[in-house]
Amino acid sequence: MSKPLFEVSVRPTRKLGIATFTGVCEGSAIIGAMDAMFGHHDWDRSFDSLWDYSGVESFDVQIAEIDAMMSRSNALTAQGQRGRLAVVMDKKDYQVLARLFTVRMEKQGRQMEVLETREAAEAWLASGA
Repeated sequence: MSKPLFEVSVRPTRKLGIATFTGVCEGSAIIGAMDAMFGHHDWDRSFDSLWDYSGVESFDVQIAEIDAMMSRSNALTAQGQRGRLAVVMDKKDYQVLARLFTVRMEKQGRQMEVLETREAAEAWLASGA
C-alpha cells in the first residue's frame, strides 16, 4: 500500500484551515491531519476548515479510526469549536460516505457541506451560508 500523503495549512487572515490528501488515504492520515490542524499554533475555534480529498485514489479506514475521528470531533465541539466544514470529494461513492458525517456534524450543531470541487467548497465557505 502506498503511503498516504496529506498537507495541512492554517491561514489566520482567512480564518481557515486546509487539509489536502493524496494517494491511498488511511484513517491514520485523517487523524494526523486533524491533530495537525486543530493543534496548530495559529488555529482558532472560530475558523472554518476545508478538507480536500479530490486527490485520493482510495480510502482504507478502519472502524476504530472512525471512532477516534468522531471522538476528536466531539471533544472539539465540547471545547467550543464552531467553524464550518467543507469537504471536497469528486467521486460519487465517497460523497455518500462523507454525507453520513454531515448528519453527525449537524447533531453537534455544526455545518458541513460535501462538494465536488475545491472552488465550490471555497465559495460555500466564503458565502457564510
